[in-house]
Amino acid sequence: MIFMQISLEKYGCSEIFDERELCVLNRISTNQVSLYKLAKCTNIPLATLWRIVNKLEEKKLITHKKRGIYDITWKGALTLYLSGIEKYKNVALYSLSKIFNIYNINELDTIMQELIKVTRENGICILNLENLKPALILSLFKAIKTNISYPAEFVKFIVNHLLSELPVVKLNECEVSISFLSEKPIILVGKCKRKGEVLNSYCEHLAFLRPYGLYMLNYAIKR
Repeated sequence: MIFMQISLEKYGCSEIFDERELCVLNRISTNQVSLYKLAKCTNIPLATLWRIVNKLEEKKLITHKKRGIYDITWKGALTLYLSGIEKYKNVALYSLSKIFNIYNINELDTIMQELIKVTRENGICILNLENLKPALILSLFKAIKTNISYPAEFVKFIVNHLLSELPVVKLNECEVSISFLSEKPIILVGKCKRKGEVLNSYCEHLAFLRPYGLYMLNYAIKR
């Protein structure tokens, strides 16, 4: 029997999945189930299912829980999302919402689209990343270089995940990471009392800081 092949080449990924593998991912994302129950609900022979599950686990798309129970990872949920198969999209977003604690599905959809766009623009398959930090740093570089205005939900996602990774100062109840690489200091990422989450932003309160030193982005990334 010939099974439909799904390529992720347009996202810069070399992975090719067949419909059975995506079906298994979908079932695992819906419920943490054993191999026996998976075989029963998918009608895939147990030996074949075992090979599929091993492949998915090797690619870090699922993780083995106790007593033969499996759970989906963010990479597995994103694979379902990237497959382009409509019936898997909401399942994928629901799984990602639990992983990233973002329960507005429309906001999460926007965030995933932006992450996929920036990695694809840089010739990177997002599934090859161990975590999302490199994609977020690329997004920050893009904002600095092009002054692009990201959707508010994506800015919030970047700030929440990168702020703790960068040197931070507190100004007037704001928590910000600052760069002095341009003519005037800018906030790389920050949580501002007045503006909320900000990215590549200027604040008049930064002017007095220039004589006191540099917060280098390259240093921050190497921390």
